[in-house]
Order: sequence, then structure tokens, then C-alpha cells
Amino acid sequence: SMTCFLSTLPFCRALAVSAFQRRACRIQERGPCNAYVSLRLPSDLVSFRAQPHQFDKFYVRSGSPNMPRKASDVSSEGQPTKGKSGGGHIAQSGVVATEACDVVLNGAASESIWYSLATTEKELNLSLTLTTGQTFRWRRTDDDEWTGVHGKRVVTLRQSKGHGDILFRTVPKLKTDELAPFEQSLVEFFNLRYNLEELYAQWSAADTRFAQVGEFLPGARVLRQDAVECVFSFLCSSNNNISRITSMVDYLSRTYGPLIAVVDGVEYFAFPALEDLARIPAADLRTNGSFGYRADWVPAAAQHIIELGGEPWLHGLR
Repeated sequence: SMTCFLSTLPFCRALAVSAFQRRACRIQERGPCNAYVSLRLPSDLVSFRAQPHQFDKFYVRSGSPNMPRKASDVSSEGQPTKGKSGGGHIAQSGVVATEACDVVLNGAASESIWYSLATTEKELNLSLTLTTGQTFRWRRTDDDEWTGVHGKRVVTLRQSKGHGDILFRTVPKLKTDELAPFEQSLVEFFNLRYNLEELYAQWSAADTRFAQVGEFLPGARVLRQDAVECVFSFLCSSNNNISRITSMVDYLSRTYGPLIAVVDGVEYFAFPALEDLARIPAADLRTNGSFGYRADWVPAAAQHIIELGGEPWLHGLR
């Protein structure tokens, strides 16, 4: 990502993109598609109008409760709509920016858009959450960036430097009416409904040992995963290590799950459905998947869950 510093804009109330470009701002693209620009502006509100052919979509993140956060909060001329606030969506025509506010731009050549979960590193640390043996199908694809499968999409997560917000993008791309439900599914996956800083404070007050170590593990969360994948990942974990569990879960997905997409030359598969897991020959898992004595558990457990009511029954236990 490239950071553009505009240190003083006291005269600026409406800044056209053409003037914005003359500020010697550079945008570095990641691969063939995404451009990310961080604007650090003075505390006075500064608004600008974007020409559709230059920046057709952009997204605002800020801790300010008065910041417009979605298209309905910004007028067609790029001015804030009075009294609006909220979070988590695309601004189509304009944005109001404040100090240390970040803007994610999607130019005409972009393939996809980065969205924000509007959180902090103290609330969610990807490195401390995705690598601790809870989930096994997220791979580090860049510094502070992870790619894996969530639902029926390939998702790339990026921990922004500095404030630690989480940006995400998907393949296939999200349609407008799909954004809010998908964003909510990530909130559920990461258990972001719960304020981790408040919980850390409570646990530190109740336990001296946690008070000593908690500050070194900010943002480490317990995930609320897909129930089917969680159960069968757990079956693979018996008397095992993270590396081998990862290999086994990957074998199940790659061999018996449907292909979702190829991203940067890597194939990503959905986790198999219960019906597919129940039909897996145990001999294949034992011979080719290195499941050992666990091979018989997979189809047997899948069949038993189906008999109890299938995926709805399993999710009803949560």
C-alpha cells in the first residue's frame, strides 16, 4: 500500500480528484488490481468529489462516530449527509475525511474492492487468531495478509499497519446486496460482537496470571467456525500437530470439496458437505490422506450426523 500525506489543506472544503492528483500522490497497485491509499488529513473536515471514470468507488474507515460510513451518508456531490453515521459499506460518490482516516479506492482497472471490518488490532489480531490450532485453512499470502475460504468464497484478510483494522476482499466479488450479510458472517466468524478489550480487563482483574500475559496477546480470539468443518477438523486433531492436521483438512477439501476459485495460482476449495464426507472410502483416507486410525471416523461421523438431522441439527447445538 502507498500512503499519501496531505499535511495542510486549510482552504479545502471541496477537493476535486484532478486537484487531488496534482498533489504528487502516488498509488501503488498490488498485482493487476487493487489500489490502496491512506490519507492523513487535518482534523477539520475535508470533502472531495470523485470523477466516476477515475475513482468509481471508495471506502472510508475512521474511529470517529460522526464519520459517514456508507453511500447513504454522502450526498451525490460528495458532501456529508447531516446526522448520518454508521459503518461498513461502500461510498459511491464522495467522502468526508478526518485526521488519520483511511480511504480504500477502487479505480476503473480494479478487479475487486477492499472492505473494512472497522476494528482494531487489540480487538482482532489475525496472526494470534488464525495460527493457534483453531482453524487450518488460512494461509499467509503476504505480510499481514491471510487468504482462506469462508462460506463459498475465497477471502483475503489484511491487518492494516498502524491502527490494525481488518480489510477484506473476496473471490468471487460480492454484489451490493451480498455485502452486508457476508460482512455479518465475518463478524460472527471472528466473534466481533464481544468487546475483547473489556473482557481482557475483566479477566486481568480476576486472574493475576492473565494480567501478566494478556498484554502480550492482544486480539487473540476464539473463532465461531462453520460447525461441519470444525467437527471434522477436530476429528483430525486427535494425537496430532498443527502441521499434520492442516495437511489432513486440506486433503479432505482438495479431494472431496468443490473448487471455488484459483487465486494467484493457488486452488481454493470449499469444505465437503456431510453427504460427500459420508461417501468417502476410509481406505483412501488411510492410504492417500495419512489419516491412520482416524480414517474410519470421518465417514462414520458424517453418516451419524446425517441420521441425527444433518447440518441443521449440528448448527442447532451451537
